Amino acid sequence: MSNARKMGEQRIDGNRIIDYFEPTPKMSTYLVAMVVSKFEHVSTETRSGSQFNVWVKPVDINKTELALYDGAAIQTFFEDYLELEYPLPKQDMVEVPQFTFGAMENWGLIIYRPYLLTYEPNGGMWWKKNVVEVVAHELAHQWFGNIVTLHWWSDIWLNEGFANFFQYLGSGFRYPEWNQREEIISNSIHTAKSSDSFTSTVPMHNPVATRSEIIHMFGSTSYNKGGAILRMIEHFMGRENFRQGLVRYLKKNKYGNTRPDDLWYAMGSVSDINGNKTTIKSIMDTWIYQSNFPLVNVWQDNNGRLHLSQKRYISSSYRSDDDDAYPPPNGYIWKIPFTYTTSSEKNFNKTSSDIIWFDQEEMVIDTPSTKKDEWVIANIQEYGFYRVNYTRDNWMKLVEQLKRDRDVIHPINRGSLIDDSRSFSYSGQLDQDIINMIYDAAQSDSNIAPLSATVSAYRETNNLLSDTKTKKKFKSFVKETIGKQYQENSLVSSPKTMEAAERRKIIVEAACDFGVEACTQEAVILYRNWMNSGGSQTISPDIQKAVICSAISEGGQVEWNFAFERYRQTSAPAERMNLLEGMACSKSASVLHRYLELSITSDDMAVVDSVKAIDAVSKNEVGSRLVWKFLNDNWDTIKQRFGKDGLPLEKLLAELSTSFHTSEDIREIEAFNMAHKGDLGSAELPLKQDIERTETNMKWLQNNEKTVEKWLDKRR
Repeated sequence: MSNARKMGEQRIDGNRIIDYFEPTPKMSTYLVAMVVSKFEHVSTETRSGSQFNVWVKPVDINKTELALYDGAAIQTFFEDYLELEYPLPKQDMVEVPQFTFGAMENWGLIIYRPYLLTYEPNGGMWWKKNVVEVVAHELAHQWFGNIVTLHWWSDIWLNEGFANFFQYLGSGFRYPEWNQREEIISNSIHTAKSSDSFTSTVPMHNPVATRSEIIHMFGSTSYNKGGAILRMIEHFMGRENFRQGLVRYLKKNKYGNTRPDDLWYAMGSVSDINGNKTTIKSIMDTWIYQSNFPLVNVWQDNNGRLHLSQKRYISSSYRSDDDDAYPPPNGYIWKIPFTYTTSSEKNFNKTSSDIIWFDQEEMVIDTPSTKKDEWVIANIQEYGFYRVNYTRDNWMKLVEQLKRDRDVIHPINRGSLIDDSRSFSYSGQLDQDIINMIYDAAQSDSNIAPLSATVSAYRETNNLLSDTKTKKKFKSFVKETIGKQYQENSLVSSPKTMEAAERRKIIVEAACDFGVEACTQEAVILYRNWMNSGGSQTISPDIQKAVICSAISEGGQVEWNFAFERYRQTSAPAERMNLLEGMACSKSASVLHRYLELSITSDDMAVVDSVKAIDAVSKNEVGSRLVWKFLNDNWDTIKQRFGKDGLPLEKLLAELSTSFHTSEDIREIEAFNMAHKGDLGSAELPLKQDIERTETNMKWLQNNEKTVEKWLDKRR
């Protein structure tokens, strides 16, 4: 197989055959692909007549229906939405077992890791969503990246940001009940804000020349932030104007290369922003050419007018602009689409006509807009890519509202209140007792957006309290809180909707991780039954990771050995992924060390699996410093296995320091950096971020541990 349709073949001797393919459209060379296999396939046809095929190992042929029919439907949806037909006569989607990346959008010949393409009937709702989103992501690339290609890797977000945004649009079209326009918040936007909070974060547009620099652009900034920025543009332009702008962009630049200005020109030709006083380019240049994103401070004066100020948000707020790796030429000012509502208005459905453009350091909204005793919430439904901080008085009013009747506030904004307050506490810009009160107010909120934000905040605080006496008290608080929700969302419950399945997944993973007895007991029973059946008694992939992790954590060598043997033998891709992460949950340092050794010596592990295994061990309380020592002791072997300029190594080092919080940790990272200077490739930047994160962890712990402890003691 190759990008174009096969025309025929010619045998030239007993062992060699020449295959002939039709010419492709004009295309970029990085999209050229060939596959030689003995795979089997299933086929359908799209409405426009393109043959749509899914190719897999014979053992996986019964797991192709989802990707086949949903893929064909989503491709047709993109043709309609973008008013541009897919130009090739066929679309092949192929599983490649040892593929390093998740998937690759080669034109007409998309390749996937098996767990992202195949789906067993009754394979779990969450895994179904995962497959559909990835298929939509790769199909979006057939337009954004293939029909129109970025001019150079400095603007990889023009490919990946669009694919990120359209994976939610495409999967949401196929399954409207999944509410994908909200799903992007917790899955993508909060992730983007977290990773975009360092002084060394790259801007969306960043001139690159070397392989290391190019590899580093394939990160959260291009994918998650790119998608978040496009969602923001869609909101301030209006959905139909946004769609028409994309139609013009693709048609004008078909089979060509583009820069951001080509997109802004097409968007500007269909949209009137701020009474035509502002161009799309003038807005977006402030977002793509500088790192990080704005923090907007909001407060009210005695006349009820709103005062706004903006500055850059970074988690290490103690650092000066002199520390910036990519300083902007004109300082940190963004053109911000600002929206807000109040306790008397309660309007969480703001449109583009409600936007106030905030493009200076400070601004006053002159029309008296709030009463002095009202709360105010800004960035409605988190359409803008910015955080919002308030006066203590306003935070207290919001806490009281959450306690009294949380449903008055839109669930997306409830999630953003949790995510923003957690971030401000971490960066030293908000008193810790505010987030403590929000924890109390949010503890029974089961909507996905606030629930996901709350559990993420719990995990971060738990990491920050590593090696302290307060950690045990905090874990008890989380056990009590999550335990209440676990009763209705247990391992043995049967969710009927995607929202219920996702809620259960979040709750059971948190409940088992934090040691809720009902969860760990049920997990051990399920795992033991699985062992006794020789693996024939299935566990839903949606909860399988939680079950394996708990059983490995509570068990010993026997449970771990069964998991590793199962990993070696199973043909179920989702199960392999769950086993990889679950095996990292052991409390035994010797078991974890053995797992780390196997990750670089076992022939049964692909490189991408090795990275996932080591990364999972680093997130274990017992394993984080084991991984750091393992990297130091085995650096040459690891570098050879993963490649100096490869994404696997960069990913491995990117979040290694989540629980580091001592001066000794910083000295060790600096020593490692010095010892391997010039030999780190694209992994050099993550090490800088590890140092920055560890410094911030130290400061948070020094300033807040006692506050957290007093709050926990008071609750008892």
